[in-house]
Amino acid sequence: MSDNSINGTFTRLYYPTDLTADDLKQTKQPLWIPNRAYSDSYSEFTSFTSKFSKWLFHLMFGSYRVPAIQYANVRKLAENQMLPVVVFSHGLGAMRTTYTTICLELASQGFFVAAVEHRDKSACATYYLKDGDSADSESDYKEEYVKFIRVKDKTDEDFKIRNGQVNQRADECIRGLNLLEKINNGTEVRNYLGGEFDLSQFKGLLDFDKLSMIGHSFGGGTAIQTLKKEQRFKVGVAFDPWMYPLEKPMLSTITQPLLIINSEHFQWAANVAAMTYLVNPTNQIEDRKMLTLRETVHQSQSDFTFLTSKFIGKLAGLQGDADPYVAMDNNNDALIAFISKHLGIDYDSNLDKVFTDDAADDVIHGTNIQLDPERLPKASL
Repeated sequence: MSDNSINGTFTRLYYPTDLTADDLKQTKQPLWIPNRAYSDSYSEFTSFTSKFSKWLFHLMFGSYRVPAIQYANVRKLAENQMLPVVVFSHGLGAMRTTYTTICLELASQGFFVAAVEHRDKSACATYYLKDGDSADSESDYKEEYVKFIRVKDKTDEDFKIRNGQVNQRADECIRGLNLLEKINNGTEVRNYLGGEFDLSQFKGLLDFDKLSMIGHSFGGGTAIQTLKKEQRFKVGVAFDPWMYPLEKPMLSTITQPLLIINSEHFQWAANVAAMTYLVNPTNQIEDRKMLTLRETVHQSQSDFTFLTSKFIGKLAGLQGDADPYVAMDNNNDALIAFISKHLGIDYDSNLDKVFTDDAADDVIHGTNIQLDPERLPKASL
C-alpha cells in the first residue's frame, strides 16, 4: 500500500526468487485470505450472511497459505537481464490474492506481477488507512474498509454504475503501473503495511517495453478498458471477460494483441457477441485469439477451484467436470505462450500445443456459443 488514502495504490507483488522448495518448507507462508474481515466479506458476497455461514466459510478457507516466501529477495539476474511486467485485475467479489495460482506461475516464468486490489466497491472487501486521532504517532492509522456493493441489474443506472467502475478500475491499474515505474527508477516508496521489504532491490530491473495487462471476469473487462486508456501496455489477456460495462464503440479501437480465454459453462451469447468486436472466433488471426476451456466453470481460472473436494467444488460451482489442474495448465500455457510471443520473450515452444488440434480434447478454438450472424458486429465478419 503506497498511499494510505482511498486513492492510493494497493497491490500484491509476485516475482522470481533464488530460494528453493526446501527454503519454502522452512518458512511460514502468508495467509491466502489476509484476515477475517476478508473472509466474512467473501461469505457475504456469496449471499451467505449469517454468523454461522461466515464461521463455516472461514473454517473452510481461512487457514490456507500461499506457497511463496514473503519479503524474499528477487532472483539474481544475468547482466542486462530484466523482468517483464504484468498488471493483473481481479474479478467481481474477488481481491488481490484470489488469482495466486496464475500470478505465481507467471513469477516462476520470470515475470514481475502486480495484482491490484480495486476500491470501486467491486472487491469482496478492501481497505485504506485512515488517520487516527493522534497526530503524534506516524503509525497511528485505522483500517477503513470499503465493502462490496450490489448493483441491481437491468436498471437505468446499472450500465452507468458499471461503466464508472470499469473506468475507475482501469485508472487504478494505470496508477499501479506508475507506481512500478517509480520503484524501477529508484524513487523511495513507502509501504504503509509495514514490514522489512526492500523495494529498492527492483531498481532498474523492470522491463516496461515488455508490459502485459491481464484480468479475470470484471477484471477481464478492466484489462480491455486499460488497453484502450494506456498504450504503454503492449499485449492483453482477458479470462472470461465481462463485456457489459464496456462501451461497444470503444472496442474496435483497441490496437494491442489480445487473447481471450473463456470457460465453457459461464459464457452467454450477448457477452461473446461483444467479444467479436475484438476477436473473430471463427477466423482468428495471429494477434487476436479466443480459446474456450472445455468442461470448466467461471471459477476454474481462480484459486477457489483447488480448495475443495470435487463433490463440494461442483456443488458450489467452483469446479467443472474438467480436471482443475489440467484446465489451469492449459490456461497458463496459453497465457505465457501468447504474451511471450508478442513481447519477444523466449519460451518453451511446447506451450504452443494449446493453440493446435493436439489440444482439441481440452480446448475449443473459438467459442462453444452459437452466435446469430445477423447480430454480430460487421468488424468481426
